[in-house]
Amino acid sequence: MKRGETHPLRTARCKHNLTIEGLAEEAKVGASTVWRAEHNYPINAESRRRLCAYFHTTPQALGLLSHLEQSISVEQAPLTEALFTEAHSSAYGSEEVSTGPLAASEKTNTEPLFSQQEQPDRESVLAMNGLDTLLDAHWTLDTVLGALRVALQGLQGLPTRMQHTLLLGMLSRIDTLDLPGGKHVSEEERRQVREALSISIGQCWQFFHTASPMQIFIVGQGLLYLLGQTQAFLSPDDCRSFYAAIMNLIGSASFFQGHYDVAQNTHKKAYQAVLESSDIWNQTQSLNWQAVAASANGKHIEAIQFIETALHLLAGRTEQDYQRLRAHLLADWAYNASILGDETLARKKLDASVTFLENLDQNEEFDLTRWHQLVGDCMLLNQQYTPAIYHLEQSLTRLPRQWLTRRVLTLLPLARAYAYQLERDMSISVAEQAVGAIHTIDSIMLKQRFAEYLHVLVGLFPRDKTVREFVSNSQHQIALK
Repeated sequence: MKRGETHPLRTARCKHNLTIEGLAEEAKVGASTVWRAEHNYPINAESRRRLCAYFHTTPQALGLLSHLEQSISVEQAPLTEALFTEAHSSAYGSEEVSTGPLAASEKTNTEPLFSQQEQPDRESVLAMNGLDTLLDAHWTLDTVLGALRVALQGLQGLPTRMQHTLLLGMLSRIDTLDLPGGKHVSEEERRQVREALSISIGQCWQFFHTASPMQIFIVGQGLLYLLGQTQAFLSPDDCRSFYAAIMNLIGSASFFQGHYDVAQNTHKKAYQAVLESSDIWNQTQSLNWQAVAASANGKHIEAIQFIETALHLLAGRTEQDYQRLRAHLLADWAYNASILGDETLARKKLDASVTFLENLDQNEEFDLTRWHQLVGDCMLLNQQYTPAIYHLEQSLTRLPRQWLTRRVLTLLPLARAYAYQLERDMSISVAEQAVGAIHTIDSIMLKQRFAEYLHVLVGLFPRDKTVREFVSNSQHQIALK
């Protein structure tokens, strides 16, 4: 569309005698979305679909794709369920990825992670086609920018010339960093980039324990953008290791939105990126997350196979972080064994797990507090409610309040155990503590688990007025559907 011409969407709106607000209401989109579209800014695919459905015409006829003619950016999926199921694959290919356990002989893709045609789409982080969806969903700018700030804080440690060019590139949506093949890159600059990205990724994983899945997805996309723009400063192995860590972060967001197949595929991509490298850490972390996703999908034998592969890779590693990961894997093995009804194996793995936690400090990923939680989960599965309550209470009293996700994952089985003991008031009291955290995190997976608890509670107290009032109030508070 040429400068000065009336935008086709505005023309169509005026023909229907609609204001911007009126069209927004009729088409079920945000008023800010209509305004942006009429001013030739990109809007997301779902908003385009709704506008086209209302006017019974095509995106081209409404001028909704004209911004693409001026940009080489790949169209980003809307930040809804499709965001978790499609957006991560748009930058790295859309090939089908099997979800079965990986053999050590599988080959990695030897192509560069970020080819000229496959740069991570910065619109998933900064363009308004994603941002307006968040704002329409009643996010505040502070919430969005807070998530981005976590991802971009590594800029402080980058070489000065890179800080300038990266910021300019993000603001203009133009690649301004022109360092083909790493020419004129000093060893000191390489060190600065490695350290900056390592710090940023580490801080983003800490953010994971207090943030919503949507925030984590935004953070992951921001990190992918940084990695794509700084790869000229990195060795291929470093680039692949960072890519694996970031993809695991993005996969975790999919997991907590209940998209377990997507999560498993994303973690498999992370694993494949470092499969033939010496990066045992990211290999085992990727396998660990694949096991978590497989277990959530009801594939418990497959989950155990992932765990066994990861433990084999950790053989002989005595560093503290590897010991912690080994304890985590063994406890997860026990959980899957409990679901499969093998109490003896579960106890054996739990006993093995705790031996690796001696003298280890509290840690967001796994510690003695988390071990007690998983023991409680296993006891609950085995209908041993009194010991389940003991271990879950032990976990809860040690757990930092800011680790919201872990608190919910401890509170819900504890509330269920009290319910099975027919201790109604204790069960509801514990569950009430979970409601606020679930509302804050806004995780589909945690909402599903809360709904399962409510089903148990009503089943045990079918005509109890107090239970019914609690169910009604909590459903309203966390918007259960």
